[in-house]
Amino acid sequence: MTILLRKVEAKDSRYLFELANDALTRSNSFNTKEITWEEHQIWLGAKLNDAKSFLYIFSDEDINIGTVKIERKETETIIGVTVDSTFRGKGLGSILIKMACSEFWKQNKDDIKAYIKKTNTGSVRTFEKAGFSSFGELRINDEDCIILNALR
Repeated sequence: MTILLRKVEAKDSRYLFELANDALTRSNSFNTKEITWEEHQIWLGAKLNDAKSFLYIFSDEDINIGTVKIERKETETIIGVTVDSTFRGKGLGSILIKMACSEFWKQNKDDIKAYIKKTNTGSVRTFEKAGFSSFGELRINDEDCIILNALR
């Protein structure tokens, strides 16, 4: 398998929409409400035009594997990953995270944080495997959360 990374483009909208509304993706998100097509279109348009948002899509030839989003906020840089249901459980999440961080760090020096629901142990392990370490805990939307950090 050869994993290719590229920046998300407008043509990826439908795939990103379906991936974002996947049942497991929604249940592991801090906002579990299904996303409407209109909300998604507005969100994607804003992210594609935001110099502080880095959206990557990964594929093996013409088959999408998943996405990674890295966003530079005022006080921190946050990462999120979504692996396509076809590729979950194959150890690819940590590879996508490492590749995205490497690409991001070519032009940025920020440390990167991941906020993960405590119940999402698979994602915690994936980020740890990608080199992230424990940074703390807090509550987000009444959910216990683990913060993991990758230092530049």
